[in-house]
Amino acid sequence: MTKMNNREFAGIQEGIRYFLIHLSLEFVCYYFLMHVFSEIYQIWMIYLAYDVFAFAFQSVIGKYFDQNGKGHPGIIGYIMCGTAVTIGLRYTSLVIPCMVIMAIGNGFVHISGAIVTLKASKGGLTSVAIFVGGGAVGVFLGKNFSDKNLIWLIVVITLIAIKVMKMKDKKWFEDTSEDNNVTLYDYVIGKHAFFSIVLMFFVIVIRSYMGYGIPMYWNQSILTQFILCIALCVGKAVGGVFSDIFGAKKVAMISTILSFPLVLLGGNHMVISILGIMLFSMTMSITLGAIVSILPGAYGFAFGITTFALLIGSLPAFFGVRCGNITLGIATILSVCIFGYVLKGKQQS
Repeated sequence: MTKMNNREFAGIQEGIRYFLIHLSLEFVCYYFLMHVFSEIYQIWMIYLAYDVFAFAFQSVIGKYFDQNGKGHPGIIGYIMCGTAVTIGLRYTSLVIPCMVIMAIGNGFVHISGAIVTLKASKGGLTSVAIFVGGGAVGVFLGKNFSDKNLIWLIVVITLIAIKVMKMKDKKWFEDTSEDNNVTLYDYVIGKHAFFSIVLMFFVIVIRSYMGYGIPMYWNQSILTQFILCIALCVGKAVGGVFSDIFGAKKVAMISTILSFPLVLLGGNHMVISILGIMLFSMTMSITLGAIVSILPGAYGFAFGITTFALLIGSLPAFFGVRCGNITLGIATILSVCIFGYVLKGKQQS
């Protein structure tokens, strides 16, 4: 097989591999959440707790593995998830501590995916964008199969995922050569360090908050839920691919501008709404690429910053605070301005 030299398509195999690992991980976690907690009246509190433990500590986990090549975060995380879910399904008195362990383990696996796909991408965003797209599909499957008794499948998935990571990932966590690609992520104008990170963090918070305000009156069935999760998956992946081909700045600004009227007009029109949601999702890998550019080599820590921002942006929705059309419009304008200020044009291959 001919080795790919073009940066735009480097690491695609790793992206696909971690897409499947990510999908299976979210399937396991959301199967457990819905199977165990679906009868609880205040289930939103469970989801909030899960998100806090899964997202809030990823920057700490990432920083440790960025600086210390010992151990494998993905294997550690999947052992935590698989063990916690298996025990929690059998012993109902332990479901809360098992949920906490599972959530933290989820964060470990995310850090593994980020480090591997960013290192493999040689400065591009395609691989990491494919990886993050798997989560939406896994969440959908986990929720919709939660009424089945699938503890055996959880065990099988856990063992396979651990085996695959053990076989394939060793070089990425012991590699200290130039293949780490620490100098290849160069998406930010002038690298205004802290200020640019703050701006990207703000954009991610906005995107997370806006995501809960998108009107989707058409989403009333399992089929439409599936279509929505595919749209999110494709949007995230395509955002990385297009960024590597056409340039992150152009893709971020155009997709953000075009998404606004489509998500507003598509409240009752699925096709229009889906197009808007796909465009809206395309900037996820771009914001990560910008932060990695400012923090060269800090792949896990940078990814953890983005997940913490997603958590912050989601908090208002848990307490019933949704953004209206005017807020969506203002947030869109701010995001476009920030992308225009921070990001460079097309990168050289």
